[in-house]
Amino acid sequence: MEKRIIAVVCVLIICISVFASCGRKAAIIKGADGSEHLLVTDEEGNTVLNAQGDIAVYPTDSNGEIITYEGGEKQTNFITFPNKVVDGKKAKIETPQFNFELPEDWKTDDDGNFIYKNNENIMFEQPVASSLKGRTLYDAISTQVEFMKKLNEEEEGYKGKLKYSTEEEILKIGDKELDCITVFMQLLADNKKDVQSMQRLYYIKNGDTLIQISYVCKDNTAFDTVDDHALVESGLTVK
Repeated sequence: MEKRIIAVVCVLIICISVFASCGRKAAIIKGADGSEHLLVTDEEGNTVLNAQGDIAVYPTDSNGEIITYEGGEKQTNFITFPNKVVDGKKAKIETPQFNFELPEDWKTDDDGNFIYKNNENIMFEQPVASSLKGRTLYDAISTQVEFMKKLNEEEEGYKGKLKYSTEEEILKIGDKELDCITVFMQLLADNKKDVQSMQRLYYIKNGDTLIQISYVCKDNTAFDTVDDHALVESGLTVK
């Protein structure tokens, strides 16, 4: 069966851990049902799929060793492709719709978020993709805007302290120029003047696919430390 190499990921988080087998490190993907599989990757670390989009894994014996054929070649099986694969050693997500990878000073935490220099108050939340078919970008952000409005008008701890705005822009992603609406939020201190935290959400249109990337900074001493806009443009790859 013909195999094809792609970078993978989607919406349910799959954790990758380090597994020592046959004298080398390999990655285990853990599905939502708790099952674990030893992931097959190529020399560049990309996952391997067959023509049907199933993901390649190594079967193992009762001792956790990869099963081989008589000639020593490793056997492979294919399982249903999981929704999302997150690289636990780097800040990298691979999906059928997009890839997103950040530089070495970013790492993935236990929840799959991208953390800057071990500062949990500076992060990219897990990016997600969904269908935009039949909707506009403004349709996609309407729920978020209504939510912020409700918080600012009604919720204790947020009432009168949530500032937000929206902006249309074009993102340069590889050789593509994609429509994007950014939603920018600031949470003010009790004096309703000083900014405690900020968040910027990128709603990106790639055909009928909506890609949402959220940058959060809760460290009010570091608002200008990260150029999140540049990181989105340099780190995102769409398919």
